[in-house]
Amino acid sequence: MKDFLLEIGVENLPSRFIPPALEQLKDSVCAALKEKRLSFVSARTLGTYKRLSLLLEGVEEKSPDGRLEAFGPPASLYKDAAGNFTPQCAGFARSHGLKPEDVRIVEAKKGRVLCVDKKVKGEPAQKILSEAVSAAVSALQFPKNMVWEPGLFRFARPIRSLVALYGDKVVPLEIAGVKSGRKTTGLDASGAKALSIKSASDYERVLADACVMACPQKRRQTLADGIRQASARLGCTADDYAPLLEEMVYLTENPVPLAGSFSKDFLRLPRELIMTVFRHQLKLFTVYGKDGALAPSFVAVRDGVSENQDEVQTGYQGVVEARLTDAVFFFDNDRRNSLERMREKLKGVVYHEKMGTLHQKSERVVRLAGYICEQLKAQKVAFDEKAVLDTASYAYADLTSEVVREFPELQGYMGGEYAAHCGLPSNISAALKEFYLPAGAKGPIPSTIEGCIASLAGKLDTLAGDFSLGMIPSGSEDPNGLRRQALGAVRIVQENGLHLSLSQLLLRAMDLIGEDITSPAQSREAVVDALEEFLWQRLEAVCQDKGMLFDEIRAVKGIGLASGTALSNPTDVTEILARLEALHAVRQDPDFLSLAASFKRVSNILRQAAKDLAAGLRVDETAFVADQERDLYKAMLASKKAIEPLLWNDARHPQRADFEAALKELSSLKPQVDAFFEKVMVNDPNVAVRKNRLALMSELHALLGVVADISQLQQ
Repeated sequence: MKDFLLEIGVENLPSRFIPPALEQLKDSVCAALKEKRLSFVSARTLGTYKRLSLLLEGVEEKSPDGRLEAFGPPASLYKDAAGNFTPQCAGFARSHGLKPEDVRIVEAKKGRVLCVDKKVKGEPAQKILSEAVSAAVSALQFPKNMVWEPGLFRFARPIRSLVALYGDKVVPLEIAGVKSGRKTTGLDASGAKALSIKSASDYERVLADACVMACPQKRRQTLADGIRQASARLGCTADDYAPLLEEMVYLTENPVPLAGSFSKDFLRLPRELIMTVFRHQLKLFTVYGKDGALAPSFVAVRDGVSENQDEVQTGYQGVVEARLTDAVFFFDNDRRNSLERMREKLKGVVYHEKMGTLHQKSERVVRLAGYICEQLKAQKVAFDEKAVLDTASYAYADLTSEVVREFPELQGYMGGEYAAHCGLPSNISAALKEFYLPAGAKGPIPSTIEGCIASLAGKLDTLAGDFSLGMIPSGSEDPNGLRRQALGAVRIVQENGLHLSLSQLLLRAMDLIGEDITSPAQSREAVVDALEEFLWQRLEAVCQDKGMLFDEIRAVKGIGLASGTALSNPTDVTEILARLEALHAVRQDPDFLSLAASFKRVSNILRQAAKDLAAGLRVDETAFVADQERDLYKAMLASKKAIEPLLWNDARHPQRADFEAALKELSSLKPQVDAFFEKVMVNDPNVAVRKNRLALMSELHALLGVVADISQLQQ
């Protein structure tokens, strides 16, 4: 057994490209070797911004002989009516160097097919590795590709070298015009000197001697330790911003952290502004004093050796001062303008060519926020309505500021800073800073009810507008982050326990958009239908995170945001979750599961007898023939009376519903339902009796489905 090394030397790769590429490379090569029956002990990846490497340890020198089962035409083409092998069967056998007599019939995924067993000789490891690597490298997927050579090979960055060694032998390869060998390069900071790899097992040692730390895990630990030590020497604690740490792992080959400082005068800038400059522009780590306040220092990471540290530190400090000076210039210019003036500038900013300006969007969000306020005031929810409307009014104002034009990721946050500077109440400032929350699927929602209402209005306007224009996410494409916006809307309603129908809010949003939009891609009703389903998919994710099962979610969907139902009788997200939690708790009761099975039976009976269910058909107690009919109907009336106070039916005056108690009450019908189906035939020959029993089944169906469509539950 010998080790195998592959190193793809490239021009500088973006850090985010590297981990997925290494994972793809390992998975693809390992799968190819498994298919070829070439065994190995272990596989691991190594990589930096200028090299993608795969190291396989303990690779066998040859794959063993084996047998290949090859499938061919359908079994019907085995022999003809005279019992002779068909031309198709003979051709299939001949293509594998065999005779028709060697063909047999087997069951396969496509049914019964012709099959042959073919002996396959083992192959040398070098041949298998060469083929596997060539295919794997060609198949690597990157967010963006380049074409740089005559063969039009596509890769993230131009390939400049290939090292492919099996033991101490070069595995012959040629990719994008580059032939494999044993030459690589050292650290850029040391002149990228040429290095020769004698054997695959020497790879990491040779690189380490040239100050290249090939293993990402080792670089990560070295980097974290170095940052901690550099900040400790300042008497501070370094920012533990994980995305920046991970980025620097792949932007360096020999990370060397060093501390620097800047003028205390810059600390008058908002904390988030300084952190944004450091994290996103300069790739520096901020540090904090013992009091938790931002300190006028930083930790930088150089890629090289610990030489000339003073000069490097001076260089970093100069760059920091320049960038923070720019930030001060932008910030001071912005503070000379009021938020109202910034908002007026939105009239000159086109939101979308078919939806007017950002100022028009701002006006819509204010009106939609006002509509939400009216809904909540009717429910006696406590909040500051003026703060909600002011937040909605100024939410997009900072988009015209110089700071946000330079640092778009600070939108919202800077609006809050400017609101505080203008003397607006603190709840408005806080709500503006949190307007775009949640930033991710698990991120926090706005911390105040005022911020939540304004944020909800903004999200629903964006969703309604984009769907109206046909800009609907598909597959992995979601350029405007609509999935995040929809999930945020659902979570804001759910986590605040608000009794709001998203369907009603969407209809209102569509009415407002209709005043501004030109040439919508779909009708108002079609947009709302599509949005309801889109929001439901996000709600399903929330429910699954809470431990709800898929059949429970499906059972409640019919009375939730499902198209049609929600428009005529809107149900809010809070109620949907309450119904789900009740269903999840009660389904453990054997009597309830038995009732769910009976509900399926009732559904099937009604579906088969649809033609006999005339409109307005009512139960006639005088037409009952069997005692079981009377007993069931009497029990149904009692359960219906008991259940009505347990449900809320008016979203404007919600009371505390007890859906679990309602479901348990339904479970009490089991004896009467069982007795009915045991003794009574619904499809009685007598037409009047049959129709009355169908009317009874119709009422039973409506009663059993008052909380959820329990027929969807699996036993």
